Amino acid sequence: MFIGEVVISFLLVLALFSVLGPSQLTMPSSITLMLIVLSILAFLIYIGVIWKERAVDEREELHVLRAGRNSFLVGMSVLMTGVIFQSFNHVLDPWIVVAMIAMVLTKVLFRVYQQIYH
Repeated sequence: MFIGEVVISFLLVLALFSVLGPSQLTMPSSITLMLIVLSILAFLIYIGVIWKERAVDEREELHVLRAGRNSFLVGMSVLMTGVIFQSFNHVLDPWIVVAMIAMVLTKVLFRVYQQIYH
């Protein structure tokens, strides 16, 4: 299962980098649309892999939790960097702020839920 997660992650990152590129200059809109659909499919498969992820023992559970915590911190750091740089340019994309709010609220709400019901 670990190798499958790595392969799916690589495909998702590759598809997202392809969409991020200068598509107006190098690719017709039909190819860009196909890359967006490919990115969505890779993302859905990635969600399925992560959702079915199960730890066999306590050590593996700790590895999964640390990976989740580190990915959260890196994601928030990248988004915060985007907020800072875009604020200096006076053009702040609201989706960056919405993503940060969603990440923080999800973490807090699941933490409260786990504390109350488990």
